Amino acid sequence: MRPGGSAGELIGHNQTNALRLTEMDAAEERDAVRTTIDRIEAASGKRPVGWLGGGLAETWNALDYLAEAGIRYVCDWLNDDQPYLFEIGNPSLVSLPYSMQTNDVPAYFEMKVSVPEFESMLRRQFDTLYREGETVPRVMAIAVCHWPAASDRCARCGARTHLLASRSMARHRLGNRAAFPGAAAESGVNSAL
Repeated sequence: MRPGGSAGELIGHNQTNALRLTEMDAAEERDAVRTTIDRIEAASGKRPVGWLGGGLAETWNALDYLAEAGIRYVCDWLNDDQPYLFEIGNPSLVSLPYSMQTNDVPAYFEMKVSVPEFESMLRRQFDTLYREGETVPRVMAIAVCHWPAASDRCARCGARTHLLASRSMARHRLGNRAAFPGAAAESGVNSAL
């Protein structure tokens, strides 16, 4: 949610992490993409233009199905911290960076970091990308899962509170450089190319 209670930007994320596009045949996959997007639009009144696949999983067909459904950007590719264009869709589909290192679930459960370590990782990544972003656009994705074992636990709420305070600080420092993913997809790619 944006300040004042208005909705922020919604991103399609399949129907559940338990249903992976990579485990479906082509017809089921296309239907899953459309069903997910239609459900989000029905519930929110707003059609999503972004996609983060369940388990970050895509097939060779997924980008075509997403583009045909009106998706403008995907966040499933972990290979860069700059947006870039795919030669798919009209206009071209954009890859917006996503990072497993700034996702609370892998940080806490796979990398075994503490709450202060996770907060420190976020701050270091922000500072580096902020510096680099002076000349070339950078994107910092932060995944905070609303999953009882992750950042929703009381013991980890402090990191989330600090993260939200950092977000306010980031908006202050970034000014007009801060953006929701859709705006980042539009402006970041255009100025990076």
